[in-house]
Amino acid sequence: MVKAKYAEVYEALVARIEQMNPGDRLESEVQLASSFNVSPMTIRRALMLLSQEGRTIGMPGRGTYIAQPNTAAELSTNLEDTDSSSLTNQNSSISPIHTHALTHHKLKLLSSVTSKARLISATIEAANKKERELLGMNEGDFVIRIVRFHQEINVTDAEESATEFGDKILGIETTCVDAAQFPGLLGKDLSGDLITLLLAEYSGDTTGNNQLTVATQFGAVLLSDKEAEILDVEKPYACLTMESIMCPDNGHAVAVVSLIIDSNFTKVQL
Repeated sequence: MVKAKYAEVYEALVARIEQMNPGDRLESEVQLASSFNVSPMTIRRALMLLSQEGRTIGMPGRGTYIAQPNTAAELSTNLEDTDSSSLTNQNSSISPIHTHALTHHKLKLLSSVTSKARLISATIEAANKKERELLGMNEGDFVIRIVRFHQEINVTDAEESATEFGDKILGIETTCVDAAQFPGLLGKDLSGDLITLLLAEYSGDTTGNNQLTVATQFGAVLLSDKEAEILDVEKPYACLTMESIMCPDNGHAVAVVSLIIDSNFTKVQL
């Protein structure tokens, strides 16, 4: 049986990706089409498979990047296996802290290690049942799922102006947003303060109100096997959790940003 062209391209790209590093960028669709002597549509089908498997991250207008291996796909399914508080469970001790728009800046995570958010995956997909319930969406609506690691950085020059990611991962951040409320989000820089970006990019409700309320709660959680593996700690291991839920006035949540952070390196300042 003759193998489809896109399948051949997919297999070739998988082999190529295995020789690349997370964060590296693939060639453009036009360049890949020329390299493989196929149509751009064939390239798109192969890239779609890679994205669905969590091997790559497609950023509109910026290109396709290599994802952290074996983590993006597994982490992006966490919301399907948990309740509406995606990073807290029945063992958590939650003390809610309610804030209004923009006052989340009063909540600071102080770390003994210099770290930075590293984008692992950013995809737009059909919302699952629990996401639809949490965000007040209908079947067939789409969400944007973002996974980032908060990772140690090392200074690489004498002037301390250049840095590179180290090996230590301090935190795991998962974000789920109503895609219709944040058009163009995937084309933005997702490496900075994500809550500030979401506040800026919110399109507003049907009345034209573009203000969001941010409610943040803290707690503690025992890590799953996968989370312990990523943070390189032995179970049982308790971590600090921080979950920020963003809502318009008198409306459903439109975004949830959840963070698990290693409390050995981090404390909260209010």
